[in-house]
Amino acid sequence: MTCWLPPAPGCLPPTSAPSIQGAAVSRVLSTTEAREAIAHMHAVISGGLTDQIGHLKQQGQRLSDPNVWDGSLAGQFRSTWPQTAGMLDRITAELEDLRVRIDRVNADIMTAGGN
Repeated sequence: MTCWLPPAPGCLPPTSAPSIQGAAVSRVLSTTEAREAIAHMHAVISGGLTDQIGHLKQQGQRLSDPNVWDGSLAGQFRSTWPQTAGMLDRITAELEDLRVRIDRVNADIMTAGGN
């Protein structure tokens, strides 16, 4: 397996990488296409997607009130909603972590002259 920045656990440096005074040099690259994809991911995560997940949670909370929605299937929904709401919270946190990591990696690449 060939690995670039950031190296994944267990990755070995590429054997074909150029060397400077015997040290392997890792390739860093952030093309216009990559920067555009990062910007789009950032916009989706920061705006639309996390907002939509928030709206989904609000509606689910409304539906979990038996004074708003009741019946046998509504009761089944209420019994599973807390777990579903927790998963939505975790997804939102993971998406934010992803956004931060993508921004950090791209900034590191740009600092290293990868454009």
